[in-house]
Amino acid sequence: MELSNRFTVLQEDLSIEEKCELFSTSVKASAEIVIGRKKGTNREHCISDRTWNLIDDRKEAKKRKDQAFTRGTAHAEAVNYRKLDKEVKKSCKQDKKDWIES
Repeated sequence: MELSNRFTVLQEDLSIEEKCELFSTSVKASAEIVIGRKKGTNREHCISDRTWNLIDDRKEAKKRKDQAFTRGTAHAEAVNYRKLDKEVKKSCKQDKKDWIES
């Protein structure tokens, strides 16, 4: 049902490349909503959803940092990335500690 609702957008007059991109993003988004996010290997099952969200935020910050055009923007994005990286590492350590204790 989730996927069929997203295909109504594909009926518009778009180029083949745009339809292919919409199809791909629709399938991926629907799968993530219905199935959920893959948690990684067995070793990574102790990581909480909060930490996975931080990891996603860090990944987006890295993209922004790598795509920055000006030196000032690149520096600001690098600072933000380092901050998120520290948070991810701290949260992973805490999750592992909690998992071991439980």
